[in-house]
Amino acid sequence: MHRQSEWAGQIPRTVNGSLRCPPRAHPPHGRPATGPALPDGSLCGEREAGSIEGSLHIALAELPARLDEIPVDRPVVVHCAGGHRSSIAASLLRHHGHPDVSDLLGGYAAWHTLTHPARP
Repeated sequence: MHRQSEWAGQIPRTVNGSLRCPPRAHPPHGRPATGPALPDGSLCGEREAGSIEGSLHIALAELPARLDEIPVDRPVVVHCAGGHRSSIAASLLRHHGHPDVSDLLGGYAAWHTLTHPARP
C-alpha cells in the first residue's frame, strides 16, 4: 500500500496499481527542494513546448539507465505531455523500490490548462 503524500489534498485513484493524482493536486512550481521530485517523461519536442518548473527531463526510454537520478526519500510525481508515458514510468519506478510515486493525470497539458487559464 502506498502512502498518500501530504501535499496531494485528495486520495488519488488507483489504476492498475498506479497512484494517479489530478493536476490540481500538484504542488506549485518552484518548490523542487521541498516538494515532490518531478521527473518529466516527455519527448524532447514536447518538452520544448513547455515544462513544469523544477522538473527533471528523463525520456521514458532513458529512465531505466537514469533511475539513480530520482530521489527515494521524497514523493515523486511523474508526468509527461499527456499522461500515457508517465503511467508506465510510475510503474517502473515503483518496481525499482520508489515507495511514493504518483502519475499526474493528463500530464503537462492538463497542468498547464489549470495553471494558465485562457483569458477572454
